[in-house]
Amino acid sequence: MNSASELPSFFYPLGIAMEIAIGSALLMTLIQGQKMTRKMQHNIISATSVALITMMTVAFYVHFHPDIPGEVLPMQIKPPVVPGMFMLFAIVNLLASRKFNRLP
Repeated sequence: MNSASELPSFFYPLGIAMEIAIGSALLMTLIQGQKMTRKMQHNIISATSVALITMMTVAFYVHFHPDIPGEVLPMQIKPPVVPGMFMLFAIVNLLASRKFNRLP
């Protein structure tokens, strides 16, 4: 990780761990969703969506940081296209979960 981002060094391994945890939780709700209550599904989807939005906010910061060259970023592009897409997906997922899983 480039130290020019001015982020603490633990953010890199924490980001990787969060990516794995979020993906695993979403896959669990997809595969085992029939065995879960609607409230449990909603809570998992909400928590993972909020965590993903938070992660993508940090990614936006890194992409827009003037001291970070595009060569060190995923796909080597400076505009935050990928973080923007994932943030949009997480927002849509969060809103859809709230709309379709109205809890009593």
